[in-house]
Parts: sequence; C-alpha cells; structure tokens
Amino acid sequence: MGRVIRTLSLWIVLAAVGCGPDTPVAGSLSEGDRKLMNDSTQRALERNRIGRRVNWTDGSGRVSGSVTPTRTYLSGGQLCREFQQTVTIDRETEFIDGAACREDDGVWEIVKLSDPVGPGLFKK
Repeated sequence: MGRVIRTLSLWIVLAAVGCGPDTPVAGSLSEGDRKLMNDSTQRALERNRIGRRVNWTDGSGRVSGSVTPTRTYLSGGQLCREFQQTVTIDRETEFIDGAACREDDGVWEIVKLSDPVGPGLFKK
C-alpha cells in the first residue's frame, strides 16, 4: 500500500511541475509505462553509483526512459540523491532533474523536480 501511495504521490508531484498527464510526452504514459519508470527510478537510486544510468523500455519499444543518479548527500540525517530522468515516446523526449530521499522502509520519496524540458516545453 505504501509503495502505491508513493507512486501516486510521484505523479502528483510530476503533474504539479508540468510533467503530468497534460504534457506532450509524459501525458502519453500508460499505467504500465509509469510502473516501469517508477521501478527504474527506485532501482537506480537504490543501487547505482553516480553517473550509472538505468534504462527502461516498454514491450513495444515505442516508450522508453532513463534515470541517472548525479549526486548523493545527507539531509537531516536522511540519505538523498539527485538524478536526471528522461522519458521518450515516439522519438520525443522530455528531460527532468530531481531529488529523492530514502525513507526508513527503503522507498525513495521524490522531494524535488525541475520543470520538464522537451518537445513543446522548451524553457529558456
């Protein structure tokens, strides 16, 4: 139950920064794609050293993404990591920088996300 709530909270945060269902790329993700993205994010943050990317792809090869930890730090005694994430659908990619902190139960909770940059969302 806790993981489901945290996955839902990730999508609430993504929507709040503009990478939810209304953006051209992320808005096209199915539930299965969202699960792949979340599982890959959890795996990358838990297991990978800085700079080592985790890639994910749906069964059709039409949807893919990656998560790369970029920094590890402590915040209030809690282990946290910054990361870069991409989501690609039909060769259109959105890029997001974020940070997550590890909860006592081992789940990484998203604490910060940048505005997405990608098709139709270019920020200057």
